[in-house]
Amino acid sequence: MGYTYTPVYAPTDASAVSMAAANQVTDSPSNNSDDGVGNYCTFNPVDPGYGTLSEGNLKVTGGNNTYARGTIPLRRGSGVKAVAEFTILTLGGNVLIGLHAVDTAPASSDVTTGSARRIVYDAAGNFYTASSDSSPATYTVGDIIRMEVNMDGNSVQFFKNNASQGSVAIPSTYSLWNLIVWYQTSTGVTSLNTGQKPFVHTPTSNFGAWVTQNLPEPTVT
Repeated sequence: MGYTYTPVYAPTDASAVSMAAANQVTDSPSNNSDDGVGNYCTFNPVDPGYGTLSEGNLKVTGGNNTYARGTIPLRRGSGVKAVAEFTILTLGGNVLIGLHAVDTAPASSDVTTGSARRIVYDAAGNFYTASSDSSPATYTVGDIIRMEVNMDGNSVQFFKNNASQGSVAIPSTYSLWNLIVWYQTSTGVTSLNTGQKPFVHTPTSNFGAWVTQNLPEPTVT
């Protein structure tokens, strides 16, 4: 006695349908010196900042006192010059964007008091640094904040829609620094681009993607 089997599903080659080129990104766990592709910095899904991540960990939805930090920290004095672009998609109050020391978790006192463990630029138009606070421009929904981290000169420069808002020294108190988006008393949505896609605004010469391909080779002893 025989029977005929007809498969319910016949596999075919996978292809992207209705996906804009801007939404297709290249990322690799290994470096490729031929095309400069490596592992790009995204928001870290295992860092307990309690922001909700989506779109390949390149978008954070934050609530009161939540944050998201990056997957690839940078070391002072390493010579790396890396760029991160943040787009403000929604904003219910205030948000802080910048760098935070890897060794410590963000705390509300980082903003209300001077702290050597954070360098952030908030939407209300403030820099919070280890030494003194200045007053850059405010920003809101639709604005693009670019952060250029110079681990050769140990400084960070912020831009609003490609206009420089000033440069701040990175304190020597901590060695490793990571990007952060931090909602203190508000809600909002922010997207991140570290070079997976073309930057909206052209970075300063010699600054490039925040990607493993651009990091120095580790010293093995």
